[in-house]
Amino acid sequence: MVDRNTLKNWFKTGAKPLGSQFAEWIDSFVHKEDTVSQDKIENLQQSFNAKANKDLVDNLIEFLRTKNFGNDLTFSAAYVGETVVKRIRRSGNAVSFEFVLNIAADAELYNQPVVLCNNIPDLGELEDEMIPLAANYLPAADEVSRTSSFAVTAHVQGDSLYCAILPATADTQLRQIILTGAHIINQENESNKQKKV
Repeated sequence: MVDRNTLKNWFKTGAKPLGSQFAEWIDSFVHKEDTVSQDKIENLQQSFNAKANKDLVDNLIEFLRTKNFGNDLTFSAAYVGETVVKRIRRSGNAVSFEFVLNIAADAELYNQPVVLCNNIPDLGELEDEMIPLAANYLPAADEVSRTSSFAVTAHVQGDSLYCAILPATADTQLRQIILTGAHIINQENESNKQKKV
């Protein structure tokens, strides 16, 4: 390929370029219909390497969207027969809790506070705080006709989920409890915790 200075000399004022020199001049530049290979573009690969991989970013977004810190929770079989939903999510400094728990048959969790679970993960500066949960319930099939009422309270503190159920009478039973709640982590406390570590 002919260099620029040679081309300029061929076409300087007063010069009489040959047909072959015109051809060299035309072939020295990229035509709009030409295909340029990637290796001809300076620093293209370095630019690609510096950018985030789309698949990795998409996977990270999906992970953050679906990450459930409650997947590994273990509930006491003495109280909980089946966990329909066990979900703990964190977005920024907001933590949400959602548990749908079937009560174990003959569970002795009435009229006394019990620990349903004791492996709540560490999601920040939560160990000293009591996080109350809203509680709803479904009575056992034979309780529906009696319209029994229950007082269900629950909270998370440290790595444990506590619950207390006060039935109207000693022989009343629940089929399922639904516990939900949300909490805002004190980011200043969390920063102080990280500095100590």
